[in-house]
Amino acid sequence: MNGFLLFLVRNLWKERNFQDLFTDETEVKQLSAKEIKVINSLGDGLYAQHKELISLIYTDDGWKIHGLKWEYE
Repeated sequence: MNGFLLFLVRNLWKERNFQDLFTDETEVKQLSAKEIKVINSLGDGLYAQHKELISLIYTDDGWKIHGLKWEYE
């Protein structure tokens, strides 16, 4: 993964106060030049263990959430 892209995504999360969703196990995959996928493994007792798949797409206005999906393990 491009180190700059990972830095950009982490800062996007911090700007939007989502930093608590970004863990050391978070994966970031670049799907194209303007689309990335963030994969979080979550499960805190309140929710069953699952993966949160967040698609981000770059637009003229910056990064936008393009899709959100949960996959249960």
